[in-house]
Order: sequence, then structure tokens, then C-alpha cells
Amino acid sequence: MEGKEKKSVKIPLAVFIIMILVIIALVGVVVWNFVGTTNKEENDNTTSKTSKNESNIVENNMEEDENKVNDTDEDDEKEELSLNNKIVKELREKIDFNYYSAASIYTSGDFTVEDIDNDMILRLAWSKLSEDDMELIEGNQGMEKHVKKESLKKIIENLFGDNIEYTDESFTPVNVKEFYSYQDTEEVEYSNNEYVGGYYQGGGGTLPFIYQEISDAKKSDDTVELYVKVAFVDTEYIDGSDNADFNFTFYQDYKNKKFVNEIIKMKESEYINGCDDDYEYSYFDSNSMIKDYLDEFNTYKYTFNIEDGEYYLYSVEKVEE
Repeated sequence: MEGKEKKSVKIPLAVFIIMILVIIALVGVVVWNFVGTTNKEENDNTTSKTSKNESNIVENNMEEDENKVNDTDEDDEKEELSLNNKIVKELREKIDFNYYSAASIYTSGDFTVEDIDNDMILRLAWSKLSEDDMELIEGNQGMEKHVKKESLKKIIENLFGDNIEYTDESFTPVNVKEFYSYQDTEEVEYSNNEYVGGYYQGGGGTLPFIYQEISDAKKSDDTVELYVKVAFVDTEYIDGSDNADFNFTFYQDYKNKKFVNEIIKMKESEYINGCDDDYEYSYFDSNSMIKDYLDEFNTYKYTFNIEDGEYYLYSVEKVEE
């Protein structure tokens, strides 16, 4: 029996071409969908990052605005005090240190009760001694101040509060050499629960000094702030026979043992004529001759904490303007 012959199936050329085109189209669709999905994910990520960045910027701006509002609110909560207010006068007396201690404050930088130098604590208290706090005794080098440990402690705690930490030890009452005079230039020695320092009464002319004037005062529920205008004043003797005088030159600052940035110069006689009588016995001043120049002076802020109705010095800082 003869086998049957297999017939071959031929695909028309037109059909073949159509099939190829369909395959190409399908591949194109798949590729297009893949690229589109990838771009969408990248765009979504970019959009997400942009949104996050914009959100962070908005949050930061809102936080800055909130801080500004808080600062404003804090200022609004502070009461402006008259410079003739009883509290202001009391605190002016509390920080009415001698020129040596004042020079030490303004050349040593900002401080708080947490980081103040031990020497500074003792120096400021020493400058507030009264005759009732000491006993004058003739020593090998002349008269000496003898001050009991407890007497100095009382002054320190009146100034800083009884939580202040310090060490009883020998110290230098004057650490700015250019503000030396005839008083208290030797080291104060501490031993046997007693401080002993030199006591000198000298004459001579007017020495360099610190001009201090309270310009503003603010009070909140728990603090009082005094703003003090400060200038360093160098003095120079003018030999004029019967009309001898001194030149007072006011400087903005004192750095590296040099007076810096001259503001105004006047004679001592002019300065005295301009002084306010209320400040006669104070290391603070108010002088009509320099009112127009106060804006050129540096400003320092003294902050006092209020504790049980008492005011204690917490910090001194230079105000950046």
C-alpha cells in the first residue's frame, strides 16, 4: 500500500508581514509601559522629595517665626522701670564696684554665677568692704586691712545669693594694671580664716577710670535687667600752672592693654560741671556733656534673679548691637 504524500502549508507573504508587525507592536507596548512606569516612579520620588523639602522649609520658617514671636512675647512681658525706681537704685548700689573691679568685669568677658572665676568673686566682694567689715592694724609695710572670712562671705552672699560656690584663698584685688592707684594693689593673703590686704591712702592726680551710666531697666516675674553704657577713660595731666587740669579721653573699649576707638575728649573741669549731683558718691555717673555720645558706648546687661523678694546678680554680658 502506497503511503500518502504530506502536503506543506505555505503562509501567504501578506499574512507573514502582518504577524511580524503585530509582534513588533506588542514589544513596543511592553517597552513603553516599562519606561512609563519607571519614569512615573522617578517623578513620584522627585515630587515626594520636593514636597518634603518644601515642607521642611515651611516648618523651619514657622519655627523661626515662632521663636521671633516668643522673643517678642518675652520682651512684652518685661516691665520697663524708671531709672529713679527704688529697685533700680538698690541694684545700682549693689553693683557699684570700684574702678579696678569694674575694669576687671569689662575686660574679662561675659560670665554667669556658674562659670565666674573665683578671683572675680573675691575681688568684687573686696571692693564692697566698709569700715565695719574690717579692722585696721599696723603691719610691717604700713596699715593693713584684716577681714574675717565670715565678713567677706556675708558680702558675697548678699551679692550672688547663698548658693554661690567659691573657695576662700589668696587673690589679686586689681588685675588690670593700668587702673592701679594707691589702694589695694598688693595681693590679698588668706590664712587662718582671715584675709589681710594693704591699706593705702594716697594723693596724686586723676587716674584712668570707667564711665558707667544705667540707660535702661526691665523687670519680669523672676528677673531684673540693668543695661549699662560703658566707656574706658584715659587721663592726661595738663600743666597750666594756675590753671592745671586733666584731659579726659573716652574710649569705646580696652583691649591688649590699649585704649581702643576714641569717642570724645574733654577737660576734667568740663566733665565735673556736667556731672549729675545724685551720682556724686557713686562709681556710676550721669553727665550732660556726653549724652549725645552714649549710643557710641558699649552696652552691658546685668541680670539679677529674684528670690524670695531679694535680688542676686546672676550674669553680666556684653550686648551686641
